[in-house]
Amino acid sequence: MKFLENKSVYWGATVLILVLAFVVRLWRIDAPLADWHSWRQSDTAAVARNFIKFGFDPLRPRYDDLSNIQSGKDNPNGYRMVEFPLYQLLGGGIVKLIPQLSIEVGLRLVTVFSVVATIGLLMVLTTTLVDPLTGILTGLVYAVLPYSIYFGRVILPEPFAV
Repeated sequence: MKFLENKSVYWGATVLILVLAFVVRLWRIDAPLADWHSWRQSDTAAVARNFIKFGFDPLRPRYDDLSNIQSGKDNPNGYRMVEFPLYQLLGGGIVKLIPQLSIEVGLRLVTVFSVVATIGLLMVLTTTLVDPLTGILTGLVYAVLPYSIYFGRVILPEPFAV
């Protein structure tokens, strides 16, 4: 479409889509971890919470499960050896800088900002490879799809990794 060839119209639409994506993901950002994958979200939040409690040691992340169920070996220190805890470090760092935020809000903000950045990059990539209209539509669809909204605000490291 001709009107999207105007750079200010294109970037205005891009900013509106990114603001929309950000705002819809803030709904109940302080909600408790009681939805899908709550067990995994709780484990992820526990690692960030324990970074704040015991110190930021990314090579020895800890969570609240001291059992030996996962590995068959005793785990008295609660070590959590899964993905490298960069996501939890950022979320814990935000909460350390702004102590008024809960760990859930801090981690969800990391996810929300990551997803909004992903939408922006996806729009630029699609615009570059196809055309501006396809870029705008790609960003709009990704911004408002229900699964994208849900997984764009969870306390999981995968949206941050994308």
